[in-house]
Formats: sequence, C-alpha cells, structure tokens
Amino acid sequence: KELTKTQQKILEFLAESKTNGLMPTLAEIAKKFGYKNRSTVQQHLQAIEKKGYM
Repeated sequence: KELTKTQQKILEFLAESKTNGLMPTLAEIAKKFGYKNRSTVQQHLQAIEKKGYM
C-alpha cells in the first residue's frame, strides 16, 4: 500500500534523523509536524509499519 503524504514526510524525517545518529522521540515528531498528541504520531508510525515501510 502507498503511504499518505504525511506518512511519507514522517518516514523521511525519521530517515534524516537516523543519518544524524539520533532517532526522534514521539514528542519531537509531534512538535515537528504540529500535532498536539503523541498518539497521532503513534498511529502514523503503526500505519507506516503495517504497510511494510519500517
């Protein structure tokens, strides 16, 4: 399955962060994308994983 635009952006952010040596926390991802709840980020990460991208 294809990723949504948001899921793609989150995955790209994770890849960029990994090259810098540090993976961001849920709170850091939420802040970067303007989410108030970390649970929203968790849902996106679960969807990305379910689709086989990580």
